[in-house]
Amino acid sequence: MQLTHLSEAVLCWFVSISILRRKDSDHIERDKDREKHDKGEEEKGAREERKRKRKRKREKEKEREKEKEKEKEKEESTYAPYDKGEEEKRAREERKRKRKKRVLMHLMIRGRKRRELEKRERERERREYLCTGSITIRYFWCCSFVRQACALQNNSQYRFPSTCAALNPLKQPPPLPPNPRPIPWPGALQPSTAALETLFLVALQWMAVIAEWFAAKRND
Repeated sequence: MQLTHLSEAVLCWFVSISILRRKDSDHIERDKDREKHDKGEEEKGAREERKRKRKRKREKEKEREKEKEKEKEKEESTYAPYDKGEEEKRAREERKRKRKKRVLMHLMIRGRKRRELEKRERERERREYLCTGSITIRYFWCCSFVRQACALQNNSQYRFPSTCAALNPLKQPPPLPPNPRPIPWPGALQPSTAALETLFLVALQWMAVIAEWFAAKRND
């Protein structure tokens, strides 16, 4: 009988301890939830406070900007004539700078064009000089061929116009002495054939001179 009461007491003690532990655990969970809720409320309050601070800061900045605009308008109304004069002065300086730049560009373009024209003129003079020199050389070369052809034909009536005859047409040049020894020609080549070949070469040279002259004119 005593053991039964003892067992019942022990059982009741264990049951009460388990109930108390469960209650303690429930209280702990509830405290944690309350702490979380309080922490969330604190964070929410802090966020709202920060929002209010930012809002006040923006309002203050807007008021400050409005005050600055008012001051600026007041200064503009006060210094309007002076600012207008400064703007006109800056505009004049800008126009002067642009005009100077435009003149410099025009002068640069004119100088470049002038240099190009001078270079082209030098090239044309050089071509004319070369063409004139070539014509002169070929003229004397053709004259020598004509003299040789006439000497081959032993034509004593031919007279090459000298400087004296060109200056004084009435004065006739002295007659050429007859060729006592005709130049021997090899084979069946006769003097008349040699003269024709010489004249043909002269014609070719003059054709080359005329072609060079036309080419120089076309390049100009």
